[in-house]
Amino acid sequence: MVKITEDNKGFYDAVYSVVMLIPKGKVTTYGHVAELVHRPANSRQVGSALKHSHLLISQLAAMDGDSVSYSYQGLPWQRVVGSGGKISPRSDSHGELEQVTRLRQEGVEVSEARVVSLDRYGWFPDEVSW
Repeated sequence: MVKITEDNKGFYDAVYSVVMLIPKGKVTTYGHVAELVHRPANSRQVGSALKHSHLLISQLAAMDGDSVSYSYQGLPWQRVVGSGGKISPRSDSHGELEQVTRLRQEGVEVSEARVVSLDRYGWFPDEVSW
């Protein structure tokens, strides 16, 4: 199980803060989130942070006295896709279908191959403030 420690707390907080900034109707990649939080080699950890966000956000809130600026329910995790715009496969396809559904509800076109056009829907700022 993934656990928040004083050493990794900043990483998870930064990831969730950046994901909260992705505008509705736009997507970015795990790798770009990693770049924005100054950890370009950690795109897989970004994916893990999103996968386990239901547990990790409550741990962060407990550590910070409920002062985090995001919630699991409000986290737009669906806006983060794999490189090339591909919806990342999961061991359970329910999560993939949920992501496709949520993106389509936001007006993002997702192909039958579960790919989003990054040219059309991509959000790739050089830097952000959180």
